[in-house]
Amino acid sequence: MPERASVFESTRIGIESTPGGGGSATKRLLSTDIMPSVQVDVQTHRPRGSRFGTIGVNNKEWSEAQITQDVASYTDPAYLFSNIFGSPDITTPGGATNARELLWNPGLFNFTAVTPKTFVVESGSFKRAQKFTYGLVKSIGMEYDRDGVSLSGDMLGLKITDGITLSGGTNEVQTLTITGTPTSGSVVLAFMGETFTVPYNSTSGATQTLIDALPNIDTGDVVVAGGALPGTPLTFTFGGKYAKLDVPEIVVVSSSLSGGTTPAAAITETTPGVALTSLPMQPISGSEWDIYVDTVAANLGNTKLTRCFSCSWNISDMYGPVWVGDTANPSFATHVDLAPTTEFRMTVEADGTGMGFLDDLRAGDHLFVRIPATGPEIESGQNFLLRPDLCVLLTDISDYSDEDGVIAVEYTGEIHYDDTWGTAFQILMRNAITAIS
Repeated sequence: MPERASVFESTRIGIESTPGGGGSATKRLLSTDIMPSVQVDVQTHRPRGSRFGTIGVNNKEWSEAQITQDVASYTDPAYLFSNIFGSPDITTPGGATNARELLWNPGLFNFTAVTPKTFVVESGSFKRAQKFTYGLVKSIGMEYDRDGVSLSGDMLGLKITDGITLSGGTNEVQTLTITGTPTSGSVVLAFMGETFTVPYNSTSGATQTLIDALPNIDTGDVVVAGGALPGTPLTFTFGGKYAKLDVPEIVVVSSSLSGGTTPAAAITETTPGVALTSLPMQPISGSEWDIYVDTVAANLGNTKLTRCFSCSWNISDMYGPVWVGDTANPSFATHVDLAPTTEFRMTVEADGTGMGFLDDLRAGDHLFVRIPATGPEIESGQNFLLRPDLCVLLTDISDYSDEDGVIAVEYTGEIHYDDTWGTAFQILMRNAITAIS
């Protein structure tokens, strides 16, 4: 029996119509890892006079998941941002046909509740899988330097259901048909270079035994049905490690069929294998980002820093679970908006420009930061774009450090609401996504 190999593990998501409502997880974010974990709150008791505990109970159970994009992309974050910040405003840029711009303005949520697009999350493989509903991104952030751009975060969810069958996609079905009513002989078939011989009158059970003996087939990879030959075709339904894939066709290598009238064997693909829906992957390079810092909101994006070594932003704990005494809720009942913790960091050369930000820190001034990452063209005149804009209040400065032989300092700050700008933070993406669904 094969082990539960990590190489076959994957995660897929689906957008819920209502938080916790579930549904099918039919989309893979190919540049994103979502790693679920079971969380429990077990209370135990050791009575007086006993050396060891005597009783325990699991009072709360929920799930959490770590989100990582070691190589951030111009596409996958659209789903993550929609989960934590709600639906974006999607428009078509002037002169564009395929390109779309997606705008999130979470800063406006300073006064209103967010309506996040929660996920149903399925994770695992053909060997074993689990899922949770009410997947809610509660923390997210990005890091930028010349070694690359990455994204990370974490997710909250209802208690995990284990032992599920992964949904989404279509398993391929191939059919072996024998014509001419032979009375003897066999057919030699091959799958991915491994051959097996099927008698002219083989049953599904006998053929199943033959194909299961192939070195590239594990139990559950192919299910044989139909038969018996030659009167009734045999079907081969691919699952296991070949599930939801367009697999190579079984090949008729040779035939020794005889009797009847011109007997022949043929393999046809009766149901094509269809993989899960996935977004085009367009990575963000460490050479594709800039940073601009201005002191007036109206000038946002005017002043580029040319000696910034790295920067990052993070928004965490946007939401929390609500636990109530209600037997209808085996996990948390709903979520509540929280005052998030925010952080901005930038490491700059300690030259006149870099040390000039110390005056802003001392004065408690707001700074307006733009970090655009610009990729290749989607179509003429329309490039991939991921551009956070944020209002920052600097709160700390580090000791001097060495960055590739250059004296540098790191500033730390918080994302703040600015009354003149009318927001605290917004994100603009440009890609070809027409809807978050």
